[in-house]
Amino acid sequence: MSQLVLEGPVRSTKADDPDYTELIEMFVDETAVRASQMQTLFSRGDVDQLQRMAHQLRGAGCGYGFDHLTPLAGRLEKACEQGDPADVAGALHDVVAYLGRMSC
Repeated sequence: MSQLVLEGPVRSTKADDPDYTELIEMFVDETAVRASQMQTLFSRGDVDQLQRMAHQLRGAGCGYGFDHLTPLAGRLEKACEQGDPADVAGALHDVVAYLGRMSC
């Protein structure tokens, strides 16, 4: 994945829309918990649940205006489906890094 996607703060494309402000804030506020949960699932070897979380993030990414989250989470979802631990670890790293850069 491009370093441009993984570096610097990420702001929602819908951040200036007053109809989305509160929803985006709640979504961003939950990112640290989601990242921690996904890392825990990976360390426990629970790839099925990790795949479900990636699927949810894939769907939510564009909906909340975090357009790059969708392909990152999709890559994680596919890696989980294919089952290669190295691919899952790499994709998870990218998702967690992106989540850590999200802001309102």
